[in-house]
Amino acid sequence: MSCKKKTADRYLVPLIYEAYADKAYDDHGLLVSRSLPGAVHRDSATILQQVRCLLSGGSEHHQRKAVETESR
Repeated sequence: MSCKKKTADRYLVPLIYEAYADKAYDDHGLLVSRSLPGAVHRDSATILQQVRCLLSGGSEHHQRKAVETESR
């Protein structure tokens, strides 16, 4: 359980996550700056791959690979 989740539970605050299917994330799960190449996914296959990854609780590695694939 994450530190954020533990804190939210302690104070009885629901924790709501959000994610963007068409945006790239870095190794820490933060959005990649739009000024960097590959930060915004434009390919529908890459976006769908990221949605599947996000829904399955996928790793940052998988999301990074989506960016690398689209950047080629």
